[in-house]
Amino acid sequence: MQDSSVRMFELYLLSIVNASMISGYSIYKLITGWKNVYGSKRLMASVLGYFIHDFIALRGTWTDDVPTVIHHVFGIATVGYGILVCMISYTVDFGGGVH
Repeated sequence: MQDSSVRMFELYLLSIVNASMISGYSIYKLITGWKNVYGSKRLMASVLGYFIHDFIALRGTWTDDVPTVIHHVFGIATVGYGILVCMISYTVDFGGGVH
């Protein structure tokens, strides 16, 4: 295999691991009680790290593959915003006491 094809294979493999981790945790939360958000911030941080890593790893294709750039920017913004909201909701008292 060529160097670039090995690199793409590694990125695809990492993508499968990331998707499996998200799917597995989602199924676990559906079975055990989705209202308990314990562990969700860690999963979101992991997903954010994956998106940033994949985005930087594919920097050589940014000009050729604009939809992938949009996908990664949207994913980073969405997950980053979700983490920010989660952090704010745990530090600000909205009248329900300490979380």
